[in-house]
Amino acid sequence: MIPSKFHKYLLPVLIFFSLTLVYLHNLSASVYGGDVGDLVTAATVMGVAHPPGYPLFTLLGFLLTRIEFISPAFMVGLISVFSASLGATIFFLLCLEFTKNKFISLFCTLVLAFIYLFFFYAEIAEVFALNNLFVILLFFLSYLFYKKKDLNVLYALSFFVGLSFTNHQTIIFIFPSLLILVLKHYRKIFFKKEVILKNIFFLFLGLSIYAYVPIAASQNPVVNWDRVKDLDSFLRLILRQDYGTFSAGIFSAPTIEQRIIILKTYFTDVLIQLTLPVILLSIIGAVHVFIKEKRLFFAIILAFILSGPLFISYAGFPLLGSFFIGIYERFFVMSSIILLFFLPFGLLFVINLVNKVLKKKSFQNLFIG
Repeated sequence: MIPSKFHKYLLPVLIFFSLTLVYLHNLSASVYGGDVGDLVTAATVMGVAHPPGYPLFTLLGFLLTRIEFISPAFMVGLISVFSASLGATIFFLLCLEFTKNKFISLFCTLVLAFIYLFFFYAEIAEVFALNNLFVILLFFLSYLFYKKKDLNVLYALSFFVGLSFTNHQTIIFIFPSLLILVLKHYRKIFFKKEVILKNIFFLFLGLSIYAYVPIAASQNPVVNWDRVKDLDSFLRLILRQDYGTFSAGIFSAPTIEQRIIILKTYFTDVLIQLTLPVILLSIIGAVHVFIKEKRLFFAIILAFILSGPLFISYAGFPLLGSFFIGIYERFFVMSSIILLFFLPFGLLFVINLVNKVLKKKSFQNLFIG
């Protein structure tokens, strides 16, 4: 017999371990391509990866590669495996907070866990699975504070906001949305000096992982981008001055016509990734949230626009072949996840509508919370 107080943890634990086994089974044991070689090598030698350095990912990779098992690429790839599994589990908990329905939450979690890009980045030693985890976790914590006004949740949010920025800087696109949710209770935050100071402390505690960069660079490792030795070179690295901040690097800016084509490619790809039924249910969910909870609607839709259409069109990644499209599409996953935040609301609305139409208790029992 399982004690009743553990019942609520059983399903999330099963989700985490089940997905971990699936992702682990498919984890690449070699250098897949793209930035994987740079990231794995930097982690193995305690070096500095390409801008902006990815100190959290590299530090975790360094610790994992001290264990000699299969290959360094496999060990660093474990970051992606556990990030994806934990991210999906937290997504389940977020959907449960949204709907109070385990069936809907589980269904939405499985949709997320097996969409192509989410699954793909769970299988290679790249930074995107960890970024996906932070996107979901930060929204989850923001929503909890938005609903429950627990200051401990707010402090955790501040810490993970700082920590998330030490992995992938595109996470900044969801920060305005986090503020929309958190600032509902601005009186609880800004009228207490102690609360402000604690939030600043936890924010900088998370950001302190950037100290890895000068420490690693001081050892003159084989991989040492921008040869960090002072504040100027440090800022050059983390601001991506060699690549171009929020742009496609050395490539010329696209014309308006090219941006339209880029956007069309983006929306087509997202449609293919999520499938038409999921998109339609998410749109229904968005309408439902707009009617019932406008602050939450604007938080989610703003994060989607900033991380998806706006960023993709502004960055202007060139569509010059399969290699560049592969680079380009990795930035679709963040906005796709955010769009899925509407999915549980859409499913809940449709199920409630069908229940009202059929008025059959047996059907209702199929979708008990």
